[in-house]
Amino acid sequence: MLVPLIVIFGLLLLCSMAYAGYSAAPWVPTWKKDALRMLRLAAVQSGEKVVDLGCGDGKILFLAANIFHAQSRGVDIGIPQYIHAQIWRWFQPRRRDIHIRFGDLFRFDIRDADVVIVYLLPKCYDRLLQKFEKELAPGTRVIVQAWPLPRWKPVTVDRPTPRDLPLYVYRVPSPNSSSVHDRE
Repeated sequence: MLVPLIVIFGLLLLCSMAYAGYSAAPWVPTWKKDALRMLRLAAVQSGEKVVDLGCGDGKILFLAANIFHAQSRGVDIGIPQYIHAQIWRWFQPRRRDIHIRFGDLFRFDIRDADVVIVYLLPKCYDRLLQKFEKELAPGTRVIVQAWPLPRWKPVTVDRPTPRDLPLYVYRVPSPNSSSVHDRE
C-alpha cells in the first residue's frame, strides 16, 4: 500500500516540475550573490513591494525582506519548490513580510509591485510583456536575469565578469513614452 502512494506522489512531483519547465522555466536556483546583485540594482527601499515571478525556493524573497526590509511576494507552480520555500519561510526573521503562493505566474496579481524579479525562459516573454504592460505602473523596476526582454530597452545591463549571468534592469514607461521601448 505504501509503495503505490510513493509512486503516485513521485509522479505528481515529476509532473509538477515538468509543467513548470514547459510553462515558463524549469527551476534553476539563483546564486545568493546574484540575488543580492538584483536587489541592489533595483535599489530596493524599505517598505517597497518586491515580487518574484517563479520564486522557486524563495531565496530572493527572503533576502528582500530580511536585508532590504521589503514586503516580498512570490509565486511558483513547482510543488517541491513551493513546499521548500514555505518551510524555509518559517525560519526567516521577517517572515511576516514574506508571502509565497502556489500557482501560475500569469494569474498572479502584480499591480502593486515596485520591483519585479524574473528568471524565466524567453519563450514566455511575449505573454510576460503583455502582463507587465497591463498591470505594472509607470516607473516600476523590472529585473531580468540571463535573457533580455524583447522590444524593451534596458536602463542598465550588469555583468561584472564573463562568468556571471547578465542582469537587465528596466523601468516600465508611461503610456505615452517611447524612451524605454524600442517600438518597431
